[in-house]
Amino acid sequence: MQDYKLTSIRATDFKDNHNNVWCDVSFDGVSEPVKWVVKDPSKLVIGESYYGTLEEKTSKAGKIYMKFKKIQKEEYVPNRSGDSTDWDERQRLIMAQWSIQTAVKHFDDKQLEVPATDVEKLASSLYDMAVRVATRKK
Repeated sequence: MQDYKLTSIRATDFKDNHNNVWCDVSFDGVSEPVKWVVKDPSKLVIGESYYGTLEEKTSKAGKIYMKFKKIQKEEYVPNRSGDSTDWDERQRLIMAQWSIQTAVKHFDDKQLEVPATDVEKLASSLYDMAVRVATRKK
C-alpha cells in the first residue's frame, strides 16, 4: 500500500451493479493503464495522491489488467509480521469474543442454566486453546 499520484483519468461507459463507474487511470511511476471503480469520477483530481493498492486481476474474457483499490490510511491494519501493540490487542479481543460466544452457545445448545463462572471457565479454556493452536509451530 502506498500513495499513487493521479496523472490522468478517463471514465468509461461501463457501470457495475452498484452504479459505480469503471475508469481508466494513470498514476505517476506506473507504466501501464489501471482500472479504478468509483462512484463519482468528477471528484477525482489530477495531481492528487490516493492511498491504496494495485492488484492484478483477470477479466471474464481472460485478459489480465491492473486495478486500483483505494484504502483509507486509518483503515490499514498491519499484518502479523508487523506485530504492533494495537494489532495484538485487537487479536486478543477478537479471540476473547469468540471464546465467550462459543461457551455461551455450548450451554445454550444443551439448554443448561449455569452460573457465569462456568461460562467464564469454558471461555478461558477455549481462549487458551486458541492461543496454543495459533502459536504452534508448523
